[in-house]
Amino acid sequence: MTTRDLTTPEGNLEVELKFRLTDAAAQSALIRALGGRGGPSVEQHNHFFDTAERDLGRAKYTLRLREELGRGYLLTAKGPERRSFDGMLTEKLEREGPLDARKAQSLLDGSAAPLTVLNELLGANADLCVALREAAGERVVSEVGSFANTRTPLTVEVALGAVHWPVVFEFDRTVFPGGRVDFEVEVELRGLRTDEQRDQLADAVRTLVRRAGIALEPAPSKAKRLFEILAKR
Repeated sequence: MTTRDLTTPEGNLEVELKFRLTDAAAQSALIRALGGRGGPSVEQHNHFFDTAERDLGRAKYTLRLREELGRGYLLTAKGPERRSFDGMLTEKLEREGPLDARKAQSLLDGSAAPLTVLNELLGANADLCVALREAAGERVVSEVGSFANTRTPLTVEVALGAVHWPVVFEFDRTVFPGGRVDFEVEVELRGLRTDEQRDQLADAVRTLVRRAGIALEPAPSKAKRLFEILAKR
């Protein structure tokens, strides 16, 4: 039995399952199969920052400002991800914090430097802050792209042995530049401390989805898809 601690001193280790859905009908069918209606939905606008040469992305780092309408702004930094053998379970270091509307707008209009704001938010010596600065070097970091996302959460009790573990299924409808629409599900596995717990809960979620008649297909990160779309324009 492994006892690797999934918590970290520098922030949260984001552990989640991601898989594609073919369309809105598949999304509705899975929500019904899981025993709920989902909601209320949240409208999100996601803005990504990088150098013109994509230095952060090439180094596998992500810097994102998310606006949730009616809820405020979050600035998030993420590190390189690890994926399971089937490509659906991911782990990555994540640090984030709230920004007020004035500070968020200064990022969007280019009057504030994204890495400076991140340093102020998390502390200049935080591991992810140091890593992003090193990846960018002397190049300017600014907004390079954005997309809109509608997220509908649904909490499901998943059996984990004798324990019923609350798991939040987040159903996403994402509109990328050019009008491409993707559907997917993200299931963040929270409150776990060991690899064994992570794997057991991930397998239980996979089983639930398969029983609903949904084929499990991994989904690349939304940031990766966004940058691929932008590179073709």
